[in-house]
Amino acid sequence: MRKETVVSKVTDEQLHRVERSYGRCTLSAGFFDDFYRNFLGASPAIAPYFSKTDMAKQKQLLRAGISHMILAAKGNSISQKKIKQLGESHNRQHFNVKPALYKLWEQSLLKTVQAHDPDYGIDLQIAWHNVLSIGVEQIKSAY
Repeated sequence: MRKETVVSKVTDEQLHRVERSYGRCTLSAGFFDDFYRNFLGASPAIAPYFSKTDMAKQKQLLRAGISHMILAAKGNSISQKKIKQLGESHNRQHFNVKPALYKLWEQSLLKTVQAHDPDYGIDLQIAWHNVLSIGVEQIKSAY
């Protein structure tokens, strides 16, 4: 997996590829469990955020959150509002999620997508990064 990729304008083709990829991932057994295993293992700083979390509910929130990130990148105003709300709920006054942790979140998600999507490759990785960056940057800006 590449360490850094340049964020560029997201193309319709990238959006379409990410939507299809996410569809394959959500149909793959254990996708959300594997994501949280990867994410929680990415840094000891992450586990405390989830110490009192109902993980079954959290997985549903993640499922919806990724969908909203994709739809927000497509310009969906409802999803853009949801991403703004995520930024507010995760800012320093609420969950206090440090902006640096979002890089680990994205890396963990891409690692999980790679394991669950047989079509994963560098072009799809870049597409995912470009799509996710739109929502991640908005969430981080609310910190």
